[in-house]
Amino acid sequence: MSYIVKSQFIENGHLFKVGDLYPLDEQAVDDERIKHLLSPFAHNDFSFIEKCEEKKDDESPFKGVRETQLRKLAKEKEIEVPEEVTREEIIELLLNAGITSL
Repeated sequence: MSYIVKSQFIENGHLFKVGDLYPLDEQAVDDERIKHLLSPFAHNDFSFIEKCEEKKDDESPFKGVRETQLRKLAKEKEIEVPEEVTREEIIELLLNAGITSL
């Protein structure tokens, strides 16, 4: 199952930004870690991730596609994507270039 990052955090040297999918491609994550990230923290009253919702017909064609895959697609299509942009901004760049699928 995939999750959407609600608050940025670092895990194993990777910065997960708001809107990113968690976990990374092929990354094995144990249930305790998922439970920890889903649980609200008492001192901040927020969780780091939330479950992805099912895709609706009117949603982005890239719903559920990981940021790494979007960056790879943009590179293949020769679209310049700065390192600091978010997953949503990459999707916007792809859509603006007329790319609507992998």
